[in-house]
Amino acid sequence: MHSLTLTPLDRLTLHLAASFWKDASSSYERRNPSAAFLRTLAFVSSDLSAAHFALSKDRLYCEAEASPRRKSAVRTLGVLLHVLKDAVAPVCPILAQVGGGPFFVCRK
Repeated sequence: MHSLTLTPLDRLTLHLAASFWKDASSSYERRNPSAAFLRTLAFVSSDLSAAHFALSKDRLYCEAEASPRRKSAVRTLGVLLHVLKDAVAPVCPILAQVGGGPFFVCRK
């Protein structure tokens, strides 16, 4: 991550994202998009919304833009965007294309 120190919460979230991606891509390989969709829904509602987003919002709103803790949160959100975009792409290709557009590029 280019000299960026991630917080423990962000490291945990990225670990959960890797596990989610492994499950979702495995479901697509088995030609079971409904299982991938259910896994995506569970990941977004349980892991992200109930935990990561609730615990990260103060870093995003209150920390200075150059703060390492805020940069860690922003970088993690960028990775999550790309993981979720790739997870929905087989079912919603237009949504994935729009979600990966230049409007959502993470700054360094």
